[in-house]
Amino acid sequence: MKSFNITLLFTIILVLTGCNKQKPVGQDESALHKQADSVYTVHYAKGFQVKKYNDYTLVTVRDPWDTTRLLHTYVLVDRTKELPANLPKGVVVKIPLQNVATYSTIHCSSLNELGQIDIIKGVCEPQYIKLDVIQQRVKNGEIENLGMASKPDVEKIIMLNPDAIFATPIQGWTYGNVEKTNIPMLETVDYTESHPL
Repeated sequence: MKSFNITLLFTIILVLTGCNKQKPVGQDESALHKQADSVYTVHYAKGFQVKKYNDYTLVTVRDPWDTTRLLHTYVLVDRTKELPANLPKGVVVKIPLQNVATYSTIHCSSLNELGQIDIIKGVCEPQYIKLDVIQQRVKNGEIENLGMASKPDVEKIIMLNPDAIFATPIQGWTYGNVEKTNIPMLETVDYTESHPL
């Protein structure tokens, strides 16, 4: 339940508000220190922060294995507008998401809860996903079976061309050739949170 709630919150931010190498949290980056137009207040989760700027939203995810560093910086931009100039360094994600792949059943459940299950176009290990709609759509060919999460079918992912891939990071784990596709990998570290909400 803890994992689901945090994933749901992170997914809400990515879906409704519209991977780089680790870097120190205190790294001097002018765009990161620019005055935000608004900051979302997160009451329980400690693993990420959300700041809204005029042309983009910045989501910073703290590295749960070294809390002095950032795991990722996601720059959310409106997909209907021209890409803003002078964006901060980070993974650019065009929102709202329209077509995603998921590595985990938890992300499918979160998107289902948000009424956004239709944007799921590919899943890893569908045999473990206990949602009838996912099972039926995989069977009908509406959702692509991407194979094992530990070694997904990169060619299928490229053909699918999702806006983003939802994944759950594991310390020391890499995504192999999937990282070379330049498809945004959205890593949710919800399972490392200390509070169930």
